[in-house]
Amino acid sequence: MSLALSLDLNLIITICIFIRFVLNLSIAMSTLFRASLLVLFAFCLVWAPALAVDAPQVSFPRPGDALQGLVVITGSTDLAGAQSVEVSFNYSSSNPDTWFLIQQSRAAVKEGALAVWDTTTIADGYYRLRVQVFLQDGNKAEVIVPGLRVRNYTPVETETPTPS
Repeated sequence: MSLALSLDLNLIITICIFIRFVLNLSIAMSTLFRASLLVLFAFCLVWAPALAVDAPQVSFPRPGDALQGLVVITGSTDLAGAQSVEVSFNYSSSNPDTWFLIQQSRAAVKEGALAVWDTTTIADGYYRLRVQVFLQDGNKAEVIVPGLRVRNYTPVETETPTPS
């Protein structure tokens, strides 16, 4: 009888040690997880802003706009280290690497006119607009405005209201 009681007691002690180990392991893993999150958060606060590259902004035209005549393209290109700016366009269904220059400038602009685009010199259709800022470190930042509808010679489509 004492042998069985001794085995049961040893089994209970072994189970208790195992449970304690598992509990300590989960606590240790939880602490490690929290420490990892803290390090990741510190990285995001300290280094991520330095790694982020700003992009130029185009406030007009917006994707889907119908354009006619002379169009004043507005936005911001005042990025740190900006050397020059190019505003260009391409026909949406053409080669995506073929862009036509509208204007090139060395002046950075903060919420103002970036270029004037004379859309009367091109056929009606769908176009993309690209603003590129070339930086002193050799990199470039760009923004593309898709789906611009030039409508100088055809009527501007109107949206049909959906029944409610």
